[in-house]
Amino acid sequence: MHGAMKAQFRLLGPGILPEHVHVLAVLAHGHSTVSRLAGMGRVSLPTASRTVDALERRGWVARGSDAGDRRRVPVSLTEEGRRELGRVRRIGEERLAERLSALTAEELGALRAGLEVIEKAFADETGTSGEERCG
Repeated sequence: MHGAMKAQFRLLGPGILPEHVHVLAVLAHGHSTVSRLAGMGRVSLPTASRTVDALERRGWVARGSDAGDRRRVPVSLTEEGRRELGRVRRIGEERLAERLSALTAEELGALRAGLEVIEKAFADETGTSGEERCG
């Protein structure tokens, strides 16, 4: 499975790694700090910092400043980064649609049932489904 994932990421273009996509997706919801990104990605602070450095060199993220705390450096998604994340998501959606189109009706039913189990497992304490929370 790991090799298949690597192959899928190669389709995105040279040098785009899973951790890059993760950081772009997190920042699409608002700015963060390298420290918080490290915690969310379960990686070391130096690893997260290198990832942010790589994204900054590509122009996909920007580091800012916090007048209230000079030690805190917010990281935000640039417009170019937002476009890149959109491109990556479109490729992912196209690949998923391609893969799902090859499944039989029975396989699609089994997939749907499995997704319902996953949704139930991750439903919050109030019992709302992901669909109710998002819609």
